[in-house]
Amino acid sequence: MAHPFQVLYVSQHLKFQMYLFNKYIEDVCFMDGKENEEENLVDDQEYQEEIKLRLKLVVRRHCEFKRSRIQCLETMGNLIIPFSVCVGVLLFMSMYTFLRLEGSETIVICYNAIATFMTISGFVIMITACETLQDESENTFTTLVMTKWYDFNNENRKMFLLLLCNNIKPISIDFTGEITVNYRLGMAISKAVYTAVSIFFKYV
Repeated sequence: MAHPFQVLYVSQHLKFQMYLFNKYIEDVCFMDGKENEEENLVDDQEYQEEIKLRLKLVVRRHCEFKRSRIQCLETMGNLIIPFSVCVGVLLFMSMYTFLRLEGSETIVICYNAIATFMTISGFVIMITACETLQDESENTFTTLVMTKWYDFNNENRKMFLLLLCNNIKPISIDFTGEITVNYRLGMAISKAVYTAVSIFFKYV
């Protein structure tokens, strides 16, 4: 059960940081005393310099998120195989005891209930945590699109466009580079397990 909670901690820590990051992006164009001068902001040097500093901060922060994600994946990548093995062993032992310990129905039911609960809980925790991180990362792109970029000068627009391009793909937890941990993966695994268990009980 330790592995899902490690994934939960890392993903929710990143999610909370991204939530604060999104709130900062929402206010990146706001500056006291400039609300009624929107048509002149493109030529306002003071405003453009402040926007430039803020955009640099946003770019730097986003790079830190990417770096943190890579470091976390390197740490957690070694845990996925043990977690998968533990889940497989728990499922096998549950099936084995269910079929072999016919005389001890209460023990079998209790054991299977505990093993199944632990396995499903860990699975749901990990899938949900990774999905919420991906959702918050997608909100970053949405927030950027809603920014009043038309008030920026050409230099700031180029920086903003670069930031926008870097946020097209949301930050997510994936361990192979192709398979992302989210609800879609959770549904696929659930269907596969259900099919395997159905076949097992049908022919054994």
